[in-house]
Amino acid sequence: MRTEDLKYVIEVYKTRSISKAAARLNISSQGLGKAIKAFEQELGCELFTRDHKGVAPTQICEYIYNDLSEILDRTSKVSRKISDYKSSGKPEYFVMMESVLASMIGEALAEYNTRYLKNVVLLPLRLPDTEIEKLFEENDYTYKICTRELIRDDRYKTYPLTTLHFHPLVSNTNHLCSKTHITIDDFRGMTLLVEDSSRPYVDYFRKLCAEAGIEVRIKNVYDKFLIAKLLSQNNNYIFLGQKADISKILLTEKSELTVLKIDPAFETNIVVQSRNDSIDPAMLNCIRNKISFFSERYLD
Repeated sequence: MRTEDLKYVIEVYKTRSISKAAARLNISSQGLGKAIKAFEQELGCELFTRDHKGVAPTQICEYIYNDLSEILDRTSKVSRKISDYKSSGKPEYFVMMESVLASMIGEALAEYNTRYLKNVVLLPLRLPDTEIEKLFEENDYTYKICTRELIRDDRYKTYPLTTLHFHPLVSNTNHLCSKTHITIDDFRGMTLLVEDSSRPYVDYFRKLCAEAGIEVRIKNVYDKFLIAKLLSQNNNYIFLGQKADISKILLTEKSELTVLKIDPAFETNIVVQSRNDSIDPAMLNCIRNKISFFSERYLD
């Protein structure tokens, strides 16, 4: 069953005329008539009756017409996808910091590539946000996934992916636990415990503190058990983390630590930055759908 045969049958069905269909298809009436006859022989049934008034679809033609139209439509879509894939040339690259979020986005892009016959590649890098920014500028990468608040070059259009929320964790004996309204100014004089000072949210926190006239002291602690101990033993320590990080720490010293509510909420936006000033909506939706459940459960 050839695509051309489907086109011929559908055009004759619509026009009820071999000559009119042939004119639309830019072939001879004789050639179209022979093609229809050959297709009927292939199917083993008559699709049209012919008389001096023209042609009319048979009962079986009426019965299978929608199926033939659907087959032609799907075949055309596949042809367009193959054409798009061939014309796309070299892969398009995403760059971002290596993280759990990166693995989820990588899975989303793999699904997108399979579904739409595209060639989009994610490059998760073990580099600070500032270094990735530099690489994006110096190399032929199409997209960058980064923290919106830390973008240093706004020449390229951005598209939001998700919002990450960060919550302050302190000892139960910390004086902030008795306050009903906590702002970033209340962290004055405290030391922030972090697992990796190169992570983008730490720079963002520094920026917010600088705007509030607060000097930030950072202490790298790579073990969540030790973080829990330090918080419970020193009221000048504070940990800033996402739901997944805090949950692990609370498992260690649950009775001695408190999650504070800060107003306004401390949050940062993850976006895609496109060098082309555009992005395929299907790809963007594929990424958003993949990380939506993950974000609500682990990153809020």
